[in-house]
Amino acid sequence: MDVIPESHYGWSWNDPHDPDSQSDKDNLVETARDSGWRWFLGAIDHKDQVVANHDSYFNKISKQIDDAFQPHRDLMQTWKTFLDGFHELLPPSEPPSPQACPMQGGSAVPQGTWLEGADVKYASMAVSQKGPSPLSDWSDSFKIGKTAFATLTRLGPAPTADSLEIYRQIRPHGGQWSDPIVVANLQNPFPVSYNDTFVPSDW
Repeated sequence: MDVIPESHYGWSWNDPHDPDSQSDKDNLVETARDSGWRWFLGAIDHKDQVVANHDSYFNKISKQIDDAFQPHRDLMQTWKTFLDGFHELLPPSEPPSPQACPMQGGSAVPQGTWLEGADVKYASMAVSQKGPSPLSDWSDSFKIGKTAFATLTRLGPAPTADSLEIYRQIRPHGGQWSDPIVVANLQNPFPVSYNDTFVPSDW
């Protein structure tokens, strides 16, 4: 009976051998066959051994690669834990600027600094136990007509904020913008819209 090298699924005796081995025939699986022209009738199939050798070698290389990269994954996880803890110490991020328009059904002017022909605009600041956020950009201004007061929308600070301070500036016709004043302190959960009807008590 002759001994003939046999392999299956691309795994053959002349494939590169295991680099950790001293043998050049690690992948060889011998198949015993009857000699003569009827050899194919007596072939003994060893593909299960070939597949097992392939899987064993593949798993070995995979583990070597995994072990080599594990220290780098550990380092990345350490940095992620540090950054997550650092972000928890930060105050809320800057909220978007509110959108403002004249309030429907507002009171007739004048109402304090609400004067016909004046311009008004708004900004907001998110606040938490970690501190205040930067002041948002100012909204586009609108001109006060025959009625006072404004409706604000886009009140969406970071979810970590406990409150949202609303700032207002008014510029009389031909004048300068007033100093910003806080006209509302909204609590989380924040409303979809808010009507500013604040008139300072000294007016």
